[in-house]
Order: sequence, then C-alpha cells, then structure tokens
Amino acid sequence: MQHCSGEAVPKLAAEGLGVGEGPVLELKIYGDYLVLRLLPTAIDVALRGEKCAFLED
Repeated sequence: MQHCSGEAVPKLAAEGLGVGEGPVLELKIYGDYLVLRLLPTAIDVALRGEKCAFLED
C-alpha cells in the first residue's frame, strides 16, 4: 500500500496510474465503482497546459 495524506492506495492501482509517492489523487465513487484520477500539479499545468498571451497595441 502507498500512503498519501493518510489515505492508502493499493500498489497495483498506483502502478496502473504510473504514480509513486506524493501525487494528488481524486477518488470518486459511482455506484459500485471507485474511480481514481491523477490531478495535475502546478508544474504539469505549466509544462502541458494551454498557453495564451495577450498583446496590446
């Protein structure tokens, strides 16, 4: 089990998501399903997020 903020994530689930210790995961329950989603860090957003610029005349 891997621990993140006091919550344990099974090793198989962490490996399936390609994460180690430290990332933030969102856990949601839909009926009989538990959905784990890796939330982007500020660095992920800076590197992979949409870029925009505003130019003034």
